[in-house]
Amino acid sequence: MDKYVELIKAKDIGDKSKKVYLSILSRLFKEGMKFPTKKAEKEKYVKEFLTKFEKPATRLDLLNVIIILRTEMQLPTDKLKELRSEIRSDRQTKNIDTMNELGKTLPTLPEFESKMDEAFSDGDYRKYAVNYLMKELGVRNMDVDVTISKTKKEIEDGKNYLVIQPKKIIYIRDSYKTHKKYGKQVHNITDDKFMKSIKKIGVGKMLDGGLQNALRKLQIDKLKESDIFKMIIDDAYDKKDTERINELSKTRGSSIPTIKGNYNVNAEKEIIREL
Repeated sequence: MDKYVELIKAKDIGDKSKKVYLSILSRLFKEGMKFPTKKAEKEKYVKEFLTKFEKPATRLDLLNVIIILRTEMQLPTDKLKELRSEIRSDRQTKNIDTMNELGKTLPTLPEFESKMDEAFSDGDYRKYAVNYLMKELGVRNMDVDVTISKTKKEIEDGKNYLVIQPKKIIYIRDSYKTHKKYGKQVHNITDDKFMKSIKKIGVGKMLDGGLQNALRKLQIDKLKESDIFKMIIDDAYDKKDTERINELSKTRGSSIPTIKGNYNVNAEKEIIREL
């Protein structure tokens, strides 16, 4: 196992990715994996080994590390990549089934916005602001971990900010899940209630304490960010608003195929497609 550890440590990737890969590698060997180290890919053996794991996502994680290591060792991976495509297809089917069930319990967008307005009227400005960003831009949890500022001079690279201006709030996202692909994003927000909320909260960190605990207290109807994204995609889909879906793809930092593969859609209508 040591030589595989060294291969991962030598890869030109971030420390977090290395930590994840090493954890997966440890699990492979703990589960009794006989790593294919010769030209033969042993895809049938690998497929059989992976069947002990119920979730397609888990099987993909394990298989990806096998493919990565064989690539580093300059060994063939074509058949293992075909197996990966097969597992991805299985995951997509299961995701859609899950989303179909979830869709039956989600509020409509107008119902959600009504709850946001209640929070604003009650003076719960953090709840309004956080849910506004998730509803309007489709952002994830880490994206709303922001510092509120009145000047751009305080801005540091690699962090998220809300900068208060006389007629707008500048939302700067320089730390989010898909930053490497989509880069730094800047949004100008002029919604009156959002602007008032941010000014009422004041400068400094918008959320107190740990991110997850803070957000749990601010959820509307206990909806997670993924639930909110499902809700706004469904709303755009029902309106046949392909342009809005493309906007959300960009602001969230999530490709159209990812959105299409993970949500309850009718692919025949091709509403969810790139413009």
